[in-house]
Amino acid sequence: MKCICDSIKKTGSVKLKVVKLKVSGTFFLSALVKPSRERHIPAIWTGQGNVVLTVAACLSLLLCQWSFAQDAPLPRSHVIGLANLKMRLNPLDLPTGFGVIASHVEGGQDNAYTPNIRDARYAGTQFMLRSGVSKVGGHADATAKIIYGSQGLAPGIKEVHCYRAFNWLKEGCLFTGTNQPPKSDGSDLLNHSWIAGNASAFTVQALRRLDYLIDTTDTIAVIGVNNGPTTPVPPLLASCYNGIAVGRDNGQSSGGRTQIEGKGRSKPDLVAPGGLTSFSTPVVSASAAMMIQLAKAHPQSEHARKAQVIKAILMAGAVKSQHWKHYPERPLDVHLGAGVVNVEHSYDIIKQSPTLPGMMQEDTGWSYFEITPRQMHSWYWDVKQDLADATIALVWHRRIDGRQLTDSITRKTIWIDQPYLADLDIKLISLDQGQIASSHSTVDNVELIHIPILKAGQYEIQVGRKDGLNSKWTAALAWFGESQN
Repeated sequence: MKCICDSIKKTGSVKLKVVKLKVSGTFFLSALVKPSRERHIPAIWTGQGNVVLTVAACLSLLLCQWSFAQDAPLPRSHVIGLANLKMRLNPLDLPTGFGVIASHVEGGQDNAYTPNIRDARYAGTQFMLRSGVSKVGGHADATAKIIYGSQGLAPGIKEVHCYRAFNWLKEGCLFTGTNQPPKSDGSDLLNHSWIAGNASAFTVQALRRLDYLIDTTDTIAVIGVNNGPTTPVPPLLASCYNGIAVGRDNGQSSGGRTQIEGKGRSKPDLVAPGGLTSFSTPVVSASAAMMIQLAKAHPQSEHARKAQVIKAILMAGAVKSQHWKHYPERPLDVHLGAGVVNVEHSYDIIKQSPTLPGMMQEDTGWSYFEITPRQMHSWYWDVKQDLADATIALVWHRRIDGRQLTDSITRKTIWIDQPYLADLDIKLISLDQGQIASSHSTVDNVELIHIPILKAGQYEIQVGRKDGLNSKWTAALAWFGESQN
């Protein structure tokens, strides 16, 4: 990638900085413009003040005097395992996102939040403009074409709901700052290639409402973090618990743990190719769409469509680079999350029959289960031959007690959003050698174990619950390993 600062223009007291960015042979224009004047809503956030951005990742563009050479990157489809999957499957069996309803939420200019819906590549795709009349947004089109249309990674998606970010945060979906509960439009998938917010009451409400929406509707929310390894995890919306935060596959994006609603949690969850996080995020959205399609058609379990299952399957199937590392108390790499999303691996996981606690029949699979306080479940894993990149991912949701109540003093209707979070751990135990790995964060709602080479033998996967909350909890476990033979 090569960034070139072309010019700086002044408009009143606000500098307008036009940046030409070359990404995969296509030029995009973005600009720094005046702060938002909408009240009670955080302006799009850059880490250097509240200014609206047309591209979620513009912070890194401020450093565009940097220039460095790289080898030509592999096509996205190769990096995420889609090319391999295409070679393995009959075209009719290849997941494309068919039947998946998506929402595409864009920051930036109010009246330019939609892709070029008249482009021939989108023929047959129905776009619904949920935030009013819109011109074509360059950033919206650049992110959309990665997911939808004839040249997208998930060309089977035929219904897309388009939103302006501020509208989606309020009356379009979440109703943040009101006494109304979040309202789903029926979408299976949300793509958010924008960042915003600060440590405000509005941000906290929005995060809780998004977690509530995901937990109660099984919507999959895919959200980009910022560019640059020194940038913090953005408050909106990457700091939510139940969504999937996405970074860049080279690690040059936000890390260092969350700073709001539970400090120190691991984000991003996954990384993907794309040059900038704006374009890595739709790669994961397309990957999630493929898994959603497969889950909806799963012949043996309706639980395959649970949001926890989709997230666990994507995380368990992710590929770890040589720089990837984590620690038992921090389940994900600080910049690389669970690794690079890989749809071939995740396909192999989700196609398996669900496995309840007990004997595991395959070296790759998944489970959706219920666990009570102080309970422990065990899965017994008979590994008959050495496995490379053996990964076990455990995912559960933050639960929001979201209800409308009448204030006893003002007699006004309010919507409460009290959060609750169970504390689950995971251990991998060799029946011959004892415990060989564990993941036991006290703040995250994911746990992950990765063994580069898991030797043949008999193992027990233990999932235990340590919190004192007096309620049952649901969780998803997914595991993956590649045979060395």
